[in-house]
Amino acid sequence: MDPFRAVGVYINGELLPKSLKRENIERVLPDRGLVEASSDDGNVRVIAGRFGQITGPARTVTQVDMWDITINNVEETYEFDTMPGNTVIVFVRDGGIEVRDRPLGPQDVALLHGEGTKVLIKALVPSKVLLLAGQPFGEPIANQGPFVMNTREEIRQAMHDYQKGNFTS
Repeated sequence: MDPFRAVGVYINGELLPKSLKRENIERVLPDRGLVEASSDDGNVRVIAGRFGQITGPARTVTQVDMWDITINNVEETYEFDTMPGNTVIVFVRDGGIEVRDRPLGPQDVALLHGEGTKVLIKALVPSKVLLLAGQPFGEPIANQGPFVMNTREEIRQAMHDYQKGNFTS
């Protein structure tokens, strides 16, 4: 694994059921190893959710699939099953793939809105892909820099809090 590449993913915590207290929620990546399905064609590291019979170590309040996929074989199209109604994000970390007859290169994203349960991916060259799938919340999204909120006002407040040093762990 390249130590200088990382992907940060934020899972919206504001929609948590009121009965859950923040201190009782497991971290997204606990101190347990990732589970992998592999073959000569590539592998799938399951970070969260299920891939076939493999369950990832990360626990989320809502159903989320997060798979780190490596495809070595450019001769085949691979099928990845997701839950019905999920929004699916396919992010190309490295290489080049085709999703729904559209080519995607490094850092490109395909956003699939509940359009069935099967995602077909063909690698044009050996590739690394992050597939994220989950139940849509139906909330507005505003983003700027590293901040993702629901409104522009929340973005301004987050930036103000950051500049004042109010972000602590």
